[in-house]
Amino acid sequence: MTILETVTGRMVDIANPESKDICIDDIAWGLSRISRFCGMTITEIPYNVAQHSVFVAQEVRNIFNDVDLICYPELIPLQKEINDLHLSSAEPYATILMAALHDGSEIYTGDIPSPVKQIPELRTIVKKVEHKLMSAIYQAFNLPEPTELQEKIIKHADKIAQKIEAHAFMQSRGNHWPNMPHISLEKLQKFEAPKKALDSYHEFMSFFNQYYDKYLIELTKVES
Repeated sequence: MTILETVTGRMVDIANPESKDICIDDIAWGLSRISRFCGMTITEIPYNVAQHSVFVAQEVRNIFNDVDLICYPELIPLQKEINDLHLSSAEPYATILMAALHDGSEIYTGDIPSPVKQIPELRTIVKKVEHKLMSAIYQAFNLPEPTELQEKIIKHADKIAQKIEAHAFMQSRGNHWPNMPHISLEKLQKFEAPKKALDSYHEFMSFFNQYYDKYLIELTKVES
């Protein structure tokens, strides 16, 4: 049996999820109660995935607002494509929402650390399950599957978050972690401390609803 009951009482078939069973309250609630890095942070309050997801989405928003990508030099080779994407009224909002939801499958599977996902015997199975869940999540919110460009933008924002989180919350400060982007001292300094689960839940819901409303408005304009 592959049915999982969510906090709102929905029954989700993990092996064959359907968009009708996806609920933003479940996602926000679940993510706010999952600890990043298997809970192996040095903080008094565990750093949760909902707070991480909002930060990644905010970084994606900042990437779109930084026309010359001065603060994101690694993305400069993609500047024209990103600027073209920005010209579309709905796509920037869609990308921000995708970033907020990028770890959404974890509320059904738990946070599977990257080193575990890299185990050959597990990688194919985990990727298949995650893909099915994410497809159902995108469909539930009328979002398309991310394009290659959108995936690159979100991945870069995710790496920025990972670098800052490691520096702030891990014993090693992430010094040995591979492929980390350059982070300004100001960004390191301004990074927020871990929030309580309920606070992160409310923050996620507020952020998502704000940008989902904007996305739907722009989507209506495109379709009319």
